[in-house]
Amino acid sequence: MTWGAPIRPHTASNDAFVAKLDSSGNLIWNTFLGGLGADYGTDIALDAAGNIHVVGYSQVSWGTPVAPYNGENDAFVVQLDPSGQLNWSTFLGGAGSDWATGIAVADGGSVFVTGGGYSAWGAPILPFVGGSDGFLARLADDGTLTWNTFVGSSAVDSGTSIAIDAAGAVVLCGYSDSTWGTPIRALAGPPDAFVGKFEDS
Repeated sequence: MTWGAPIRPHTASNDAFVAKLDSSGNLIWNTFLGGLGADYGTDIALDAAGNIHVVGYSQVSWGTPVAPYNGENDAFVVQLDPSGQLNWSTFLGGAGSDWATGIAVADGGSVFVTGGGYSAWGAPILPFVGGSDGFLARLADDGTLTWNTFVGSSAVDSGTSIAIDAAGAVVLCGYSDSTWGTPIRALAGPPDAFVGKFEDS
């Protein structure tokens, strides 16, 4: 259902939204993101110029995305300018269900996204293994995919949150139902939380 005086109107079903409030909690602007299916926003980050980056997942295509919607749920990434106008949007995912749950923006404008999914996509550094795998993706500041990689086992794995350290390395956390990689501390679950550190290459 619509509310406020949105920059981009509510479309249908569930739409993701972004709202800017002043320091007293008053609404400055709001906008909706989504299409004719259900759309959900899950995380948000700002860059040095004040652009707003949002991730989530959608059941159908919408907008004029940099990379197209591929089916079922796809992860989405959006950049809004500081006034809430849409700069670009893009989808991440394959033929199975995919979702994005975490985003971080580096000082140079590169956008890092994590989440999970049930199928392979892109040209990954580490391949999709099976079940659901977590993913890490790097986008340029215009929304084009620079690289992506999968993390996980043949069971259920997903990334949930992401951060960039002072040296520019990407730190990713999530959960796994089975062991993978060469962990410093072994799997004790399932499921277990995991933390992984990746260089931006």
